[in-house]
Amino acid sequence: MIKKILFVALAAICFQAQAAPLQAARTKPLDPPSSPAARKKPVYIGPPDGLYLSTFPYSIVSADFDGDGNPDIAVSNLTSDTITIFKGLGDGNFVKAADLPTDSGPVSLIAGDFTGGSGHIDLAVACWFGDVVDVFRGDGHGHFSEKAIKIPVGSSPACIRSADFTGDGLQDFAVSNFNDDSVAIIFNEGGGLFSTPVYLGAGREPDGLAVGDFNGDGKPDIAVACGRDNMIRMFLGDGNGTFREGGDTKTGLRPAYLATADFNDDKKLDLAVGYHNSASISVFPGAGDGTFKKPVNLVSRLDPKFIIAGDFNGDGKPDIAAASVFGGKLSILLGKGDFTFAEGPTVLAGTSPRGLAALAANIQPAARPEAAPARKPAPAGFAVAASSDSSVNVFMGVQTGGFYDLLFKDNYSTGFANPPDEKAQRALIRFYLRLGLLPGEGPGPEVIYRPYVSPEEKAAWTAWELWGDRPAVVLPRVYDDYFDAVKRELFPDFMY
Repeated sequence: MIKKILFVALAAICFQAQAAPLQAARTKPLDPPSSPAARKKPVYIGPPDGLYLSTFPYSIVSADFDGDGNPDIAVSNLTSDTITIFKGLGDGNFVKAADLPTDSGPVSLIAGDFTGGSGHIDLAVACWFGDVVDVFRGDGHGHFSEKAIKIPVGSSPACIRSADFTGDGLQDFAVSNFNDDSVAIIFNEGGGLFSTPVYLGAGREPDGLAVGDFNGDGKPDIAVACGRDNMIRMFLGDGNGTFREGGDTKTGLRPAYLATADFNDDKKLDLAVGYHNSASISVFPGAGDGTFKKPVNLVSRLDPKFIIAGDFNGDGKPDIAAASVFGGKLSILLGKGDFTFAEGPTVLAGTSPRGLAALAANIQPAARPEAAPARKPAPAGFAVAASSDSSVNVFMGVQTGGFYDLLFKDNYSTGFANPPDEKAQRALIRFYLRLGLLPGEGPGPEVIYRPYVSPEEKAAWTAWELWGDRPAVVLPRVYDDYFDAVKRELFPDFMY
């Protein structure tokens, strides 16, 4: 019942996108709250039945943290400033192992050997409000240091990716800074030491990143989605830590999420793009020189947002998995190897699913007798972070008679639903605004949050006239001039 209420709440907001826009003023202003107590009513997020959201899992990765051959899971929790570790038992089941404290607003999480070539899996997370990257050392047995290595970066880091940009065998970082219009390059100096960032000038509001060899010279390049400019900017690496601009590729409105694969087996890396405000995914064929050809647009009724690419059904051809934030679903598009895709399985993935990670359904043994036949790769499973449910939902891939499907395995809590503090409130408000939502207060489960605007704040009367008793609404585009004006008046301290 709780999941149903939360789903209805977010769906109600989403489906009102075609509603009439807010009016700049009313003919008869509403009176502000009559008492100081009323004006200072707490800003609780969630439906009016007392259920509040706290951990808000946002990004998720899977790797073998303890070396037992089974995939484990780590998920970053936006409003509780933690990373939750789940140990995989090898049969699709997981058990919660630990919580790691992070800086404020962990939004993008990756796993790899980041601290010196030990072979142990470490974790690195970009913290939106802390303006830092936190790196947690892994000991190879599933444990991580609770004290993070902190690397200051630009304002509002949105995405982090890793690659060896200098050819020294160590994993470096690329971080998109949403508010600074830049990409920070952080060089790994070994032993847990990292350089001061070098900044590359990106387009406006850089968000998702993809790293790969896009021009075929064997050296990693960087693609960044520039949301406000509706384009992908390419930085071509020379292999010694320097980059040059490789050109811009126009996209649809507000590109945000990037995934790479060779979708047609021509040995050239292609790029899939997911959008904030579109029910489509664009697949850009790579030209092999760092540029892209005219995209193939995959239209979906599921409003795909977060996307990843990989061979999920074991047929040797790259597929795309997408999480629908407002539809509450995980959908698989099965690649045919020629930039066309077939509808694969679609499953309910919890309320407001965000990050998703592919899981190995069966782990191959480290060594096998030469006489033993090779096994066909098992279809992938998935772990999906259901933000508004404070949980991780796990699905296992199955294939019978050539048909690929996903079966729900279990869900795992990332924390308890407690009233969030002010920092958590602001984190969620910022992210709803980032998605183009202007939530308000309405009757019943439509309440997303109850904004408090004091008489002392700028344009207080305008705020009360606008909010008053209006239902929740969605503006179709976050960058409309009217929306920016309203946001600036209502949330002067939330601007980014």
